[in-house]
Amino acid sequence: MNDKSRIHLGIVGVGQIARAQHIPAIENNPDVVLRAAASHEGTVEGIPNFRSIEDMVDTVDGITAVALCMPPQHRFNAAKFACDRGLDTLLEKPPGAGVSEVRLLETIAERHNVCLFGAWHSRFNDTVESARVHLHGRRVTSARIVWNEDVRHWHTGQDWIWKTGGMGVFDSGVNALSVLTFVHPLPMMVTRSRLFVPENRSAPIAAEVTLCDANGATIDVELDWRVRNDDTRVEIETTDSRLVLTNRARELEIDGVFRESTANTEYPAVYRRFVDLIRSRSRCVDSLPLQIVADAFLVGEVENTDVFPDD
Repeated sequence: MNDKSRIHLGIVGVGQIARAQHIPAIENNPDVVLRAAASHEGTVEGIPNFRSIEDMVDTVDGITAVALCMPPQHRFNAAKFACDRGLDTLLEKPPGAGVSEVRLLETIAERHNVCLFGAWHSRFNDTVESARVHLHGRRVTSARIVWNEDVRHWHTGQDWIWKTGGMGVFDSGVNALSVLTFVHPLPMMVTRSRLFVPENRSAPIAAEVTLCDANGATIDVELDWRVRNDDTRVEIETTDSRLVLTNRARELEIDGVFRESTANTEYPAVYRRFVDLIRSRSRCVDSLPLQIVADAFLVGEVENTDVFPDD
């Protein structure tokens, strides 16, 4: 492919998710070339590295798009800068620290006619699309989400998740909510929430949330980072079937029959979608999973729990 026809990308925030997922997906996408990186911590070998998105964009000629992978508390200013400079912008999940800032970014992106993509990566498992197709036209009678992960394994050294705006256990739990709202797109509301916050933290380590959809079906959500063994599943009952997504929505079972499994191909699919959006000059930002998190905080009863150690 002619280098001029490729999307020239800068990545902002070189942390765990960028190294494990974004950079490999970019390197294996023939339509994208990684030109530079900007991060307060970490660098990428073989390309120019900077401390800020401003320095990166002002120094490296030809960057046309950016992937923003920094913590959500710091994402808005970088995204606004990128949109104001006419750069197509991918937002790692969650798309921001609050719903209103994401909606403002949509307005700014539309004004500048740039692509803004909120990348809910869990939706890009093939199993999730199959679940959505199965549920289309069916009436959901109840659902249960269990999204329990060992924080000691998955979020080592990520102090930002425990601070205001970091969302705590919802940082991973919002992945389950993004799957739920994709496969079962009826409007829904939070009716009850309990947030379990360690005495030495500002964000919850566990949560219990109850939702109700437009047909009156109840959806129970259990999130817990205190476990030693991960348990991630979405269970949905309909009038004539039972669907279960397990292993971070990578495995699908319907009516007790194992139907489908997919490798960890989420981020390659995310970047294929980003390329398609850029080529068509389109935008795709869904704030609903983040709205559910915000509502859970708004109506939530807070219960203090034991100190959670730094290590």
